[in-house]
Order: sequence, then C-alpha cells, then structure tokens
Amino acid sequence: MSYLTRTSAPLRIAARTFTSTSIAGFHTSSARLALSEDHAHTEDRAKKIDEHKSDSIEKAKTGKGEWKPELASQSEQITHAGKHDMTMEQMQKLGKDKGEKEQKEQ
Repeated sequence: MSYLTRTSAPLRIAARTFTSTSIAGFHTSSARLALSEDHAHTEDRAKKIDEHKSDSIEKAKTGKGEWKPELASQSEQITHAGKHDMTMEQMQKLGKDKGEKEQKEQ
C-alpha cells in the first residue's frame, strides 16, 4: 500500500501543474451571402443571389441540378476548374467571354 501511495502522489502533483485552460477569446466572422468575392460590392447582389438560388432549386427539383459558379467563392471556382479536361485555349476563351459579359452588364 505504501508503494502505491508513494508513486501516485507525484503523478497527482504533476497533473495539477500541467493542466491547461483555454484562453481563446470569442471569435466572430461575418456571414457571406453568396457570389464570389469579386461581386462583394455590387448594388444588386442580393437580387442576383436570390435569382441564382431559385434557379438552382428549380433545376434540382427537376433532376437537372448543376453546379453554379455564381454561388461559389473564388477558391471553390478554382478547385472546380482544376477538375475538368479543358485545354488552356478553351479556358482563356471562357475567361475572355466572361469578362466581356461582365463589361456589358455594367
């Protein structure tokens, strides 16, 4: 019995001295509605988000659901773009077309 008392006492003391407490504060972050970061400051952002969401929901109900890049962040778009078999020329053409389309909308 005395052996157990002698060996367990230092363990109890060591456990008390090395306990850690969480000192992390309260963290907050703003909720991002949708659309990628480059559309963050457009005036009709909420309207476009609702249009894309309702379109996505309607297509999902009919079984024709698709991934909508308009509702994805830029990092999600890049990840998605890396998972297809397009050539560099095709991607450049798509980028050019997208840029021209956005200029016409402004």
